[in-house]
Amino acid sequence: MRRSSLPLPAEMPFEIPLDDMIREIKRKRAKRVFIQAPEGIKPYVAREVPLIEERSGASIVLHGDPTYGGCDLASCESARVESELVIHLGHTPFGPLKEDYAFFDIRARVDIDEDLIRQLAPLVRGKTVGLLAPLHYVHLIP
Repeated sequence: MRRSSLPLPAEMPFEIPLDDMIREIKRKRAKRVFIQAPEGIKPYVAREVPLIEERSGASIVLHGDPTYGGCDLASCESARVESELVIHLGHTPFGPLKEDYAFFDIRARVDIDEDLIRQLAPLVRGKTVGLLAPLHYVHLIP
């Protein structure tokens, strides 16, 4: 994984479900866990790896290659490092999966600009509008 020369913000702009991940690792009794995450989230996950390892007792391998969604399972790479569980962050499952995969949602922490909403409302009033969002922003769509 490429390291940025810029420091990460102290507060994560995403809600990463660390407690749920740790619970799943313990439930599966996994000793080696392979984590896949989107590029923008990966540096924040990397920062939490020591905590996950300490609280779960598992060794964590954070996949460094880009991940292109829930259908992009690094099954060969996770097998190469002999992982017992693959955690896939920020994507929805795609098709039937083996028991050794776990998917977790990530939610972005963003504020909706109320002024922008007020300015857009007259432009779309009376029209059918479709809204699309990546999974980690979909919770913001009413």
